[in-house]
Amino acid sequence: MIFELKPDQERVLDQAVRSGMTPEEVLDQAFAVIQEQYRNEVWMPADREAIAAQIEEGFAQAERGQLTAADLPDLLKGIPPGAWVAISEEQHKAIAFGVDAEAVHSEALQKGEKLPLMVRVPDQNLPMFL
Repeated sequence: MIFELKPDQERVLDQAVRSGMTPEEVLDQAFAVIQEQYRNEVWMPADREAIAAQIEEGFAQAERGQLTAADLPDLLKGIPPGAWVAISEEQHKAIAFGVDAEAVHSEALQKGEKLPLMVRVPDQNLPMFL
């Protein structure tokens, strides 16, 4: 396959070659970035929709009285500020926590929780509103 590079692309390629990379390595790295972006585009929207739906369900649970604000301090005790927490729908306990909401959500699903309530611990000691 033969194609023509734009001037900006030629400058980037020349710069990379001067730094010690081969043109093939530059293209391999560029394609790896494109592939990673494509993979993220494919799964991220679906995950975000699922997480948003579960957050919405969490609010509905709170409205039904399945989880009250009074329960949260005990559930969140010992979990660092700013962390995301997956709370079991039926057992009312924290089943996973961490800084990345998607990773916490995935861990909760792996532990068998079908519909975890996702909550973020405030960064400061502030009142929580549900």
